[in-house]
Amino acid sequence: MMEENAQMSLLPDAVGATQMTMTGEEEIDLSEYEIVRPEFFAHIKEPALTVNVDKIGVNTACVRLMPDVEYVQILVNRKEKKLLLKPCDEIEITGYRWGRTKDGKRYPSQRTGELFVLTLCEIMDWNPDYRYKVLGKMVKANGKTLIAFDLTSSECFPKVVNRDGKKVSSRQS
Repeated sequence: MMEENAQMSLLPDAVGATQMTMTGEEEIDLSEYEIVRPEFFAHIKEPALTVNVDKIGVNTACVRLMPDVEYVQILVNRKEKKLLLKPCDEIEITGYRWGRTKDGKRYPSQRTGELFVLTLCEIMDWNPDYRYKVLGKMVKANGKTLIAFDLTSSECFPKVVNRDGKKVSSRQS
């Protein structure tokens, strides 16, 4: 999880050179420029996992990445702080239906699991009253395609009280 007061990070070594020549223009000193991290942009087409108070769910991008998968198992590596979604058969007692198909389109499903969310929050030292979003990526394990989430790179959305007195999520990286 990123620091509360984190700003765009300076990565001077990543720029490679302190000056560049623009075609027909003057040279620019890059030493004062900051590289904008990807989490500052929308990720609707990338797989994402959301953990929210007592629910866990994936976004549409997840279920569309594996269109033939109806059920998945959730695997957690406490040591590496990673979570995997592994396709499984409907008869697997540890699997859950992670999406549905309606009019030929795939839609994700959320699952209520307060005990699981509390356990995950304890492992990650997260506030269980906040919402967390984690981007995922496709990986292979034993010849099977899975979706992996690095829980250490979560985005936090604390609850704040709006003008109407309702608790709503607010973005905090």
